[in-house]
Amino acid sequence: EEEEDAFQAIIKRVNKYQEKCEMLDRHLEKWIVPLTEEVLRFHAVKLSNHVFDDDETKNTSSKAISALAMHQTSKVLHAFATVRGAKTIARFFPHSARDLEPAIKTLRRFMPKRDGSAA
Repeated sequence: EEEEDAFQAIIKRVNKYQEKCEMLDRHLEKWIVPLTEEVLRFHAVKLSNHVFDDDETKNTSSKAISALAMHQTSKVLHAFATVRGAKTIARFFPHSARDLEPAIKTLRRFMPKRDGSAA
């Protein structure tokens, strides 16, 4: 609960910059890069362990963040993209070929099938 409140406070603070979003620019790299690294680390561990639920007993890496924290981190990244623009934020996302396969596997796992059910 306390962790969730902290994430919500960050999102509220980011949203305050809607009118003066360029004021965030000089700080974006130091905020966005660590967040994207955490999301990548989460997905790499979950994919390597074939763990897609919130059962942390199956998680073998103490460095991986929880599914809830990953979800909240994604919300913060979304807030930055909403306020500053997706193109600006995307500059700070990794563009390495090694990140492509985990991204595709994650999308396949969570994207709904054509009939509307999860994969």
